[in-house]
Amino acid sequence: GADKAKLIYKNKTFLENLLDEFKNYPIIISNNNPDMDIEGYKIVRDKYENIGPISGILEILKEAETENVFIVGVDMQFMNREAAEFLSTYVSCENRIITFEDEGKLNPLGAIYPKSITPVLEDRINNQQYKLMDLLYDEDAKRVPLNYSKFNTIILSNINYPSQYKRLTGDN
Repeated sequence: GADKAKLIYKNKTFLENLLDEFKNYPIIISNNNPDMDIEGYKIVRDKYENIGPISGILEILKEAETENVFIVGVDMQFMNREAAEFLSTYVSCENRIITFEDEGKLNPLGAIYPKSITPVLEDRINNQQYKLMDLLYDEDAKRVPLNYSKFNTIILSNINYPSQYKRLTGDN
């Protein structure tokens, strides 16, 4: 697949849109494109390649200076600061992953991960357990029902297929 960070939406790249949205927060970018270098931002590369987002999340958590880290996919163009701040109100000393639940479905991105889960991620990678959904269930993620918030399901949507990108940009 193409590097989604470079896709254009609202006259900016997907990445630029998220950097603008979360500009007042410490940002760590996980991207394996060797040409990706953005001044003023820390970029981490996957130590383990081709195993999905679990590797990028692991590298971000290793670099993070805060105990809890909001992780968003670059293709989640409707996720916003307000939703991240709302999720952060559920942070507690339990150190659990905190995620939105929408109609019974958990969302591994657009979620808060505690830095303390790093060894669990390393262990799962070593055991070839790469699925984030399994991680959410196995680690008893704290579920925040989206329907009890003011946010719409669209904040959780992401772009996986060219047809979805065309709908997003109104290019049909």
